[in-house]
Amino acid sequence: MSKELPAWRIWAEYVPARVILWIFGIMPLPVSVWISNRLCDLAFFILKKHRKRATDNLVMAFGVHQDHALDLTRRVFRHLGLMFVEVSKFMQLSPEKLRACLDNPESIEDLRQKVPENRPLITVSGHIGNWEMCGLMTIMAIQKVTTIGRPLNNPKLDELINRSRSRMGQQMISKFGFFRPVIRMLKRQESPIGILIDQDAGQQGMIVPFFGIPASTVPVVAELAMRTNAVVCMLVLNRAGKPMRFRYKTSRVIDPQAENLNREELTLMLNRMLEDYIRQEPDQWLWMHRRWKTQQIGDGTSAEDTAGSSETEQDSAEA
Repeated sequence: MSKELPAWRIWAEYVPARVILWIFGIMPLPVSVWISNRLCDLAFFILKKHRKRATDNLVMAFGVHQDHALDLTRRVFRHLGLMFVEVSKFMQLSPEKLRACLDNPESIEDLRQKVPENRPLITVSGHIGNWEMCGLMTIMAIQKVTTIGRPLNNPKLDELINRSRSRMGQQMISKFGFFRPVIRMLKRQESPIGILIDQDAGQQGMIVPFFGIPASTVPVVAELAMRTNAVVCMLVLNRAGKPMRFRYKTSRVIDPQAENLNREELTLMLNRMLEDYIRQEPDQWLWMHRRWKTQQIGDGTSAEDTAGSSETEQDSAEA
């Protein structure tokens, strides 16, 4: 866990963020989009480290020319700004108006029909499209989702974001010490669980390819599914051409037990699914992240050995 922030910094971050969200929220959408694009273009030039990392990741993943990767990176910066604008707008929307933002509202019912009623459900996604609003769309189909996530370092900002999430029925549980409570929740079918799976998992991860490159990936989806007989479904909310218009995409429901998948096979399958969604809209993924930071586990430990040890460590930590 990170250090506790001093009070002055908490308020110095919270107040400007709250004011900007409010301003963007009341502005006409075209005006807020124009301002966001200009600010993100400025950030593209100023944040050289993030620009280079995103460009290098795009070249590595797609094998594209540097100039094309640079153009995609500029669009990624703009995408993140538009996401901030969209979040400021959705904080004021009712569920009905939120649903009206979908180009394919039938996808909500489609997800409802896919999910078996008598099985626990784990929904997975990544930092793709508008991942904040994706959870809210999911709630329209299955009424309740508990998402595992890392609390923001700033408790006031964390409270602000979580207040907006809970308004629609999305609950958060900290990634620190979640394992046993989530196991119980799934076994009792109290709530579907949501997890983002696309960030570097460090030495506690499982090494499986992502875009053909070894990457430390969170093994927790596979661990939870194996322990609770849960089914797994990937969900993505992509922007459909313009701000505040979206396409809600749902994968097939994976039944690891029926398909006889082990932990590594399921984790690899999910990585490949996410790759496919990213390829469809490459400028809507978080390419600035150091996704391939960890490409091997220390001491020569295999991926499955690491998954097992991670499971044991989590149980020990929770005991």
